[in-house]
Amino acid sequence: MIAIVVGKFSVNAGHKKEQKHLTKLEEFYQAKDYAAIDEYLSDKDLWDSSYEKYDEISRVYTYYAYLENDIMHIREILDSEMTEDEKASQVSMWCESVIEDASSVLEQSAKYSEDMQFLGNEEELERFYHNVVTLLAEFGYTKEEIELIRQVEKDNIQRELLEKLMNYYLK
Repeated sequence: MIAIVVGKFSVNAGHKKEQKHLTKLEEFYQAKDYAAIDEYLSDKDLWDSSYEKYDEISRVYTYYAYLENDIMHIREILDSEMTEDEKASQVSMWCESVIEDASSVLEQSAKYSEDMQFLGNEEELERFYHNVVTLLAEFGYTKEEIELIRQVEKDNIQRELLEKLMNYYLK
C-alpha cells in the first residue's frame, strides 16, 4: 500500500514539474525568445516528446542563428584590412557555411511544419523558412536554386551555388 501511495505522489510531482517546464517554455515561445528556449531545454535536459514543440523551434532557431552569424563574419571579413585574395579565401569558407546552414533551416522547418503533427509551432517554423527563402532570393538565387540548397548535403555543395553567393559578396 505504501508503494502505491509513494508511486502516485511521484507521478503527481513529475507531472507538476513537467507543467512548470511547459509553462516556462511557452512564455519564451510567446515572447519569441528562441535563444531562451534553446538554453532552457539544454540546461534542464528536456528532450522527451512532451517538449517537442519547443525542441523543433530550438533546432531550427539554432541553424538560423548560425546563418546570421555566418553572414556577420562575411561582412566583417569584407570590412577588414585583408588582401583581396585573403578576403576571397575567407569569404569562400563562410559562404559554404551560409549554404549549409540555410539548407538546414529550410529542410528542418519544412519537415517539422509538414510532419502531420500539429504542435502549434507551424507558423513560426514557416516564418523561419520564408525568412531564409527571402534572404537567398536577395542573394540572387532562383526558386529552383533555393530548392537545390534545401536539398544540399553537408560537404557536397554544388559549385555553382557557392560561386553565386561568393560573387554576390565579392563583386
